[in-house]
Amino acid sequence: MRRIDGWLSGASGRPEDLAPFVDARVRSAYGHAQVTLMIDTGADSTVLMPSASHRLLGDDLFSLDFDSRIEVVPLYGGADQQIRSARTQLTLVFLDDVDAEVEIEREVWIAEPFPAEYSSQGNWEHDSLLGRDAIWPGDFELSYINGAVTLIRPDDE
Repeated sequence: MRRIDGWLSGASGRPEDLAPFVDARVRSAYGHAQVTLMIDTGADSTVLMPSASHRLLGDDLFSLDFDSRIEVVPLYGGADQQIRSARTQLTLVFLDDVDAEVEIEREVWIAEPFPAEYSSQGNWEHDSLLGRDAIWPGDFELSYINGAVTLIRPDDE
């Protein structure tokens, strides 16, 4: 069994507002970047929001084709928002409890930044999402024991 540890966090600090998070290194043809992902079992897709995407892609973020898809994304707080997004193939790399890499290759949605230039407004600082496409039942179990968050992956056979 492989265990990937995360944590609970929330803006208000109230238990009902806490959400699970995990760190990952994201690799692409553009390079790699460390990102924090909110684990969202209600989201169909994994989505990188602009701040994380910009760390990974640099200014190539602005050359992506965001006209290809409108994705309805549940953002922190439960409010759904439609965002324009572009798909790209990425590898998500997690470190398990013995510091061994666990890799997941997925097509991930990159959210179109608004405003177009970095700002504390708009969607630049929204949490990136680790959706069901990356944590299908059978691939991972999500455990909340004693206030800790753990993604558990069965041993490879």
